[in-house]
Amino acid sequence: MLSYLLAVAFIPAVVFGHHHILPCPGGLPTPTAVRVQGCDSFPCYINSGDLVSYEVDFVQPHTTDALTLALNATVFGVEREVTLPPGASNACNSLIGASCPVSEGQSVTQGTTIPVFTEYHGGIPAQLRFQISHTMHGHEHICVCTLVNFIIN
Repeated sequence: MLSYLLAVAFIPAVVFGHHHILPCPGGLPTPTAVRVQGCDSFPCYINSGDLVSYEVDFVQPHTTDALTLALNATVFGVEREVTLPPGASNACNSLIGASCPVSEGQSVTQGTTIPVFTEYHGGIPAQLRFQISHTMHGHEHICVCTLVNFIIN
């Protein structure tokens, strides 16, 4: 149920403006900018049934042929993996102005529109962990990671 839900609200911002970026624990790479269309304050308020468009800018730390998008949502202290729509986990499919492979040091923008489906409502606070990674020599390497606080109406 939480599946598509949180895939949408992970980057609060004024209509494609910029907002505060919350780093992931452990010193993981953070985005240079995040934008969510239609969010006019922080945290971002979302409703089930919404379509939310976002963009995230980051500098690619390693040359790679593939990028993977993953989202985890924490609601009431319980973290769950968010099931993405078909094809959305391949972040190469949603690069803006670029394509895979991407080079070390390249500025990259990834963004898409994702539907919000959730059983939660009524002002429930939640946090989404958004990350893009790639695999190199059999190990996952995080390219960018950010946390976003939002409210489910």
